[in-house]
Amino acid sequence: MIRREDVEAAQAARRGRPLFLIDIAVPRDVAEDAGKVSGVFLYDLDDVKKVAEANLRERKKEASAAETILEHEIREFPRVAPLARGRAASRRAAQARRRDPPAEIEKARRRLGPLTPEQESALEAATSAIVNKLLHGPTVHLKQMAGNGQAEHVGFIRKLFGL
Repeated sequence: MIRREDVEAAQAARRGRPLFLIDIAVPRDVAEDAGKVSGVFLYDLDDVKKVAEANLRERKKEASAAETILEHEIREFPRVAPLARGRAASRRAAQARRRDPPAEIEKARRRLGPLTPEQESALEAATSAIVNKLLHGPTVHLKQMAGNGQAEHVGFIRKLFGL
């Protein structure tokens, strides 16, 4: 059994630095009054149980919040699914047009002459980035429209861009 006197002696040797004691024995191995020594923090199974219960309550609360979000997203999915297909289709179509000879990229290759593999990779990356940047704004607006209950506009946008 660790007594208060033992903890006081240990604390004196530690020059006041905090001392944490965790007693998980049954029956206890550390005297209850040892936790009253200045700078000593004594935790036992009852304390561990309280922390575990508090954590469980917090996890249940967070799980409930997550379920609410999930239920909302499940309800919204039918409205947003056409939008997701529209966004993906617009990106695929734009990337296909970018690569489709005699597209502008082929004209640039002819003007530049033979390219090294690094230059070819840089040209591909640059044109792909341009396509993605051009589509970013409309994609954001499409997502907002779907979130505002305007998913019916996706069909119009498909027609507009020939998707």
